[in-house]
Amino acid sequence: MALPLISRAAGAVPVTPLGASDLRRWLAKQSARTRTWIKTSAFTAAPQEICVVPGRARAVERVLVGYAPEEGHWAFAALPRKLPKGAYRLDEAA
Repeated sequence: MALPLISRAAGAVPVTPLGASDLRRWLAKQSARTRTWIKTSAFTAAPQEICVVPGRARAVERVLVGYAPEEGHWAFAALPRKLPKGAYRLDEAA
């Protein structure tokens, strides 16, 4: 099964890999709305855990995925089954 991620495209949803130790620092840079959503979703950035963050127009704004470096690319193996249909790209800023 091919991983439905692309490198760049207008409208592609960023997929942000985060380790549990990175979550607090990443959250500090986000809007109050995003922080509240993630807290309410109980996302902890455990390996292979995902959190789909909605935008204002009910579209997917971003996807967070729990990542452990020792998993390598396998950390993303379950994404095709878990994500809504759409175009996704790895977040370069993560």
